[in-house]
Amino acid sequence: MQINREMRPTEPDDDIINISLPLLRSAFVHLSEMVPELFDHWAAFRSSGGLLCRLCYVNPQVYQEAVKVLGQDLAIAALALTAERSANGSVSNPGGYLRELVNRSRKGTLRLSQSLLGMAASTQKVHS
Repeated sequence: MQINREMRPTEPDDDIINISLPLLRSAFVHLSEMVPELFDHWAAFRSSGGLLCRLCYVNPQVYQEAVKVLGQDLAIAALALTAERSANGSVSNPGGYLRELVNRSRKGTLRLSQSLLGMAASTQKVHS
């Protein structure tokens, strides 16, 4: 099956294999509290694009661009990261942040799993 994505550098592309629902749940503290059902199974998480766009005021067209470039799974993880960072106050322009993640992917420098691992580790330190 061919995945439809825009041209981008070929690198260890499928960062999604390093991303699990437990990792997402532990990295996204605010989202886990606001909408815990998103993390019950991948189908719920994958179908949450509209909700997450509304939560963080991202234009759905920006999210669709992310899907086109990143693929569905990485795009929803990037949107959830954007929503989490918007909720915790570290991002003031969520649409611009998501666009920057897409641009990093085009350059071959997006490592979403590393960001998530760092967020999860810092969350565990706070709660220890």
